[in-house]
Amino acid sequence: MIDTVKSSIKLNFLSPAIERPSLLRTFAIFYIYAALVAVFIQFIVLPYMLPAYHNGIGLIRGLDSEGIHLLAVDQANRIKEYGWGAWQMQPMSQGPAGIASIVYTFLPNIPAMLIPLNALVHALSGVILVHIYQRITGNYLSAFIGSIPFVVFPTSLMWCAQIHKDGYTFLGIYLIILGWICLTDERTWQSLPRAALGYSMVFLGAMIAWTIRPYIVKIAQIISVFPFLILLVSAVLWVCHGRLSAYRAVMAIVSTAFLIYSFSWIANPLSPLEQKLGQQENLDFNVAFLTKQTYPQELDIITQSFDRRKYDSGKMSFQHKNLRKEQHKNLRKEQHKNLRKEQHKKRYVDDNLGRLIKDWSKTKFIPALLEIKLYYLANIREGYRLGYPEAGSNIDVDISLKSAGGVFLYIPRAIQISLLAPFPDMWFTQGRNSLSTLMRFVSSIEMILVYVMLIGLLLFARTWFFKKDFWISGSFAISLLVAKGIAIVNLGTLHRLRYGELLLIAGVGLSCMALHFIKKGKGQKIPSKHI
Repeated sequence: MIDTVKSSIKLNFLSPAIERPSLLRTFAIFYIYAALVAVFIQFIVLPYMLPAYHNGIGLIRGLDSEGIHLLAVDQANRIKEYGWGAWQMQPMSQGPAGIASIVYTFLPNIPAMLIPLNALVHALSGVILVHIYQRITGNYLSAFIGSIPFVVFPTSLMWCAQIHKDGYTFLGIYLIILGWICLTDERTWQSLPRAALGYSMVFLGAMIAWTIRPYIVKIAQIISVFPFLILLVSAVLWVCHGRLSAYRAVMAIVSTAFLIYSFSWIANPLSPLEQKLGQQENLDFNVAFLTKQTYPQELDIITQSFDRRKYDSGKMSFQHKNLRKEQHKNLRKEQHKNLRKEQHKKRYVDDNLGRLIKDWSKTKFIPALLEIKLYYLANIREGYRLGYPEAGSNIDVDISLKSAGGVFLYIPRAIQISLLAPFPDMWFTQGRNSLSTLMRFVSSIEMILVYVMLIGLLLFARTWFFKKDFWISGSFAISLLVAKGIAIVNLGTLHRLRYGELLLIAGVGLSCMALHFIKKGKGQKIPSKHI
């Protein structure tokens, strides 16, 4: 009797039927790990093992985290002085600074105060990944194993132990993917609360992604057409087989079409002037930080130039507020011009950095909306290619994309780079300094493990090729990898930005490998098809 109970408990632990308790335990494990490792990095590794690269408050000297921290401190001080009317979600187009400033308003202005929040974001991403894998393989333990690389690989410390955009970005992407997986499930449309949950995940993920990296939402809108088509075909089949009413099928199709349309509203919520100024703020932030010329002073000047709300709007009449708003727009235009002139005088930026491709060849048979997005990617690539030609980890820096056809022809190479680079001949090479060498060593170890997981994907994942969840996850991951492979020529930057999508794909391979050996150990066979 006791042996039977023990066996039942063991089987229940591996069963998706107890998904919620398992995911709760998983979240606790991931959260504690992320928080402890961040504390170890900020208080032991940097001060005592890498003091030359420690800025004194737990951040790595010279990385974007320093600038984001200073922006957050500046905004927190403004909030304390002028009230919450001074808060901006994206000061200088840096979403993490807006989030961090809320924490700094109530707590000491040191990065260690962000560790609980960073660990929460990372742990949530890991749990969502476990759930996605569990839906693909149907096994909790294999899903948990597949998500471990995403959680523990050292690259993740850039947003767990530092301040960066990537943790929030991957959380947003994973929420969008899980939301679409839920919306293409037949059971979702048999229960309105489940449908509402699917919509909420997609919408919340898009909002998080827009807050940090708006271009993700624009790409996600295009990719979302694929799961929408899956839902469209599935809904017709469900109705034909009598498993779903025609009314609910129509409601599913119309509502998801509207959801895709709403991405346009999320991606472009500002007026053209505000969008232009927002792009300029992002450039100003990068200019001030990357040039390292009187950075704190320049930061203060720039943030003051774009401060929007220093008055108590509640005490103003409606007409007065409109007048002030118009005056403020004119003032911002003038300050925008003056700031640009000052930057050029001081030669902060190389003339080629961020320049537009002026000899772009238009393609007649490609829709204008698609060509604009390809042009946007090509321009980002041009900025990296010409702005940082001497970067030690550049690849294909001599290739310029000047037409939609050129972008399409480069896609196979972009897939190769985004999936497999740095290539074996680049592993364990010397960097420009000891920190760069250490980062290359870490990325080399990570890529060796990724290669093993991708081999596992080729060998074992064919069993799951007929599952919608597999293709929805893969379509988002591959599309984002292609976009980043086209736009970014620096492998160091690409390795961090593609982390979530690459490990989403590689983790499927690891999860399928784990399931194969779990089933083999129990003497069970995996079905040849899962539809």
